[in-house]
Amino acid sequence: MPEPQVTIFLTHQDAELFKSFNQFHKTFELLCKSGAFDIRGGSFTCHLDNNGFIQKIERHDNLFDARVQKLA
Repeated sequence: MPEPQVTIFLTHQDAELFKSFNQFHKTFELLCKSGAFDIRGGSFTCHLDNNGFIQKIERHDNLFDARVQKLA
């Protein structure tokens, strides 16, 4: 059984943005599921293969930094 369809109204600019998002939605979904966007006070590096598929996501953060503790 096909999924029900929903009608939405978008500006031309929002429609173009949605088309761009839709092109990369699988990549975005993987980044979300990995917790990449949940990092605070750190960063992540996303490694892609020659076809643009994620091969590795590295997390870069600190569990403790004495310089930050002294400022707090």
